[in-house]
Amino acid sequence: MDGSSSVVNVRHLQPMALLRDLVEENGRVKAAKMLGVCYWTLALAADTGTLTGRMADALTRHLSSDVRSPLNESNERVAELEKRIAALEGKLTYAAEAVRSAIKELRSDVGDGYESLDRRFVDCLDPQNA
Repeated sequence: MDGSSSVVNVRHLQPMALLRDLVEENGRVKAAKMLGVCYWTLALAADTGTLTGRMADALTRHLSSDVRSPLNESNERVAELEKRIAALEGKLTYAAEAVRSAIKELRSDVGDGYESLDRRFVDCLDPQNA
């Protein structure tokens, strides 16, 4: 056996293992539907251990969709978290601006009130203004 045929055999093992697992877990009819092939194509591959081009493509598509599925879920979660963080940043920016504005207003009010209180207190102490 030369090196190229052993590589082909190794590449053949993963799809065949997937086919056996799908058939075992779901039965032949459901596995064929899941893969998008007819029952006879699946039965031929399962019985002979040989994959037609169509069967190999179907198994490869199924295998790659299974691998990407958790990755897609993670990407969706990350995207959702990014949206939530952006919304929180917007709310935080708005809240910080509101606090700054309230502080300015409070300083203005307290400043005016302080000056008024100060004048009254001075007036009370100064008998000439009474």
